[in-house]
Amino acid sequence: MNKKLITIVGFFIMAITMINIINPSSKIELVKTDKIVKEEKIELTLTNTLIEITEGEEFDLLSVVDSKHNVRVNYETTKDLEPGSYEIKYYANVGGRNITKSATLIVHEKIKEEAIKNNVVLLSNNYFYAPVKKHTNPTIILSNDNSYTIERGTALPTYYANAIDCDNNPLDVVINSNIDINEVGLYYVTFSTVDSLGYETTITKEVSVIDTTKPIVEINNSSDSLWTNKDVNITLSSNEDVTYYVSYDQENYEKLESNTLDFYESTETIVSIVAVDNYNNVSDVYETYVRIDKDAPTVEDNQTIEVEDLENFELTDYIEASDINGVNMTRGETVENVDGSYTLNVNVFDNLGNSTNINVIVNVN
Repeated sequence: MNKKLITIVGFFIMAITMINIINPSSKIELVKTDKIVKEEKIELTLTNTLIEITEGEEFDLLSVVDSKHNVRVNYETTKDLEPGSYEIKYYANVGGRNITKSATLIVHEKIKEEAIKNNVVLLSNNYFYAPVKKHTNPTIILSNDNSYTIERGTALPTYYANAIDCDNNPLDVVINSNIDINEVGLYYVTFSTVDSLGYETTITKEVSVIDTTKPIVEINNSSDSLWTNKDVNITLSSNEDVTYYVSYDQENYEKLESNTLDFYESTETIVSIVAVDNYNNVSDVYETYVRIDKDAPTVEDNQTIEVEDLENFELTDYIEASDINGVNMTRGETVENVDGSYTLNVNVFDNLGNSTNINVIVNVN
């Protein structure tokens, strides 16, 4: 061995020994460390969840998997699958986690040459297939008879619709709504359908419940005749909640705090009444005449009449009386056709029974 190398090694051993003698607690230890590797979280990702092939076609189902680990699939081959729709499930286990993803496989029917008229593509074995038609959502056709504006309180209309899939096959339509026919407001009616592959179409239409109907107002007048000598009470009633307004001059209206009107004094008034409902529908103006006559006829009392012959004597020829309801007169005593002075009690009354009693002196000459 090289003497120089032996000298260096010996010096190194001596140095280590001296360190241990000076500081016995100082030791050189070799620590084994594991290399830390950051685990990448891997997810199962599919680049396409809707796969469409033609009957008999061999399709690599794993070609749509975008991942870095082993994946299992529930179908080994697509070559023997009949036309229809299939659920393809992909399974993977990453870091103890089981992951499952799904895709839809649509197998289109392959048809023979004699079944095709035009627009076809030639395949091997003298088979043809029509170019794969892109699957679209169903179509809903709404009836023109559907009503989307409804008068409050009327019957709820029946809605109609038809639906077809992308191959013109008829489908059922489910119709739902939240319409409250008794409340004015904005509502919705929905038309929904789904085809055999789960493609769904929904149409939502707004429905307005409105109120444009004028309230019907009835007036009960306590007077049975055109004129009366009694108090008049007018009672109002309506087929719905309303606010009443009244006018006595056919121009200015004031709100009524109740549904009654009372008239006590002699008057002749045209009363105009308006009813407004909660939706600002105004009934036709209703006009009624209030005619009250409690006044007795006007006549002069203690009149003196000079007559020569009582044979054709008529009180109305001598006594002036007036009343808006006409005047009639009766006398209580009989006057003989003999010269002299007579006192008559005369009752002057109108057509409503209002009367005035007067005394009349008749001098027969």
